[in-house]
Amino acid sequence: MAFVALAVTPTSADDKLKVPSLIGKMVEDAQNAAISAGFPQDLYVETAGPDCKGDVKDNGKVKCQSPAPGTVLGRYEHITVYVVRIAQKKKITKDDTDAVIGKMLDEAKQMLGWDGYKGKITLEESDSCQMNQVCAVKPTEFMEDDPITIVTKTKEKVNIAPPP
Repeated sequence: MAFVALAVTPTSADDKLKVPSLIGKMVEDAQNAAISAGFPQDLYVETAGPDCKGDVKDNGKVKCQSPAPGTVLGRYEHITVYVVRIAQKKKITKDDTDAVIGKMLDEAKQMLGWDGYKGKITLEESDSCQMNQVCAVKPTEFMEDDPITIVTKTKEKVNIAPPP
């Protein structure tokens, strides 16, 4: 999770501007609210630490700000807003998993980008599969770091007859 700080400075030394509430707004809406409050449009962006927490539903929204809404600022003061930035996980769909059924195991892994897969992959042996072909993927839909099971056959059974 990363945060972005936006700073806004008033237009002249005589300006006394009230800080608007920017919390819960998307970045563009926060910028527009600052402009409407009299702050100039030329905002600058800097990286900020995780001073406030957010989750996926807050992605792209202002989560915290300093100073507080209603504070009056002068020319050399600024507003800092912390915007939640969370990388979205890739979703593997049923269409994706259906496309690998019947493929060779190595080809299926490549098709779904499993070479760099972060989740646990378990191989489940099944005699109903052809050697090294994918018979099923469980679950059929998952996020890129969820544990999954690939049903295949990697070992040949050898029948050893008892001695006569």
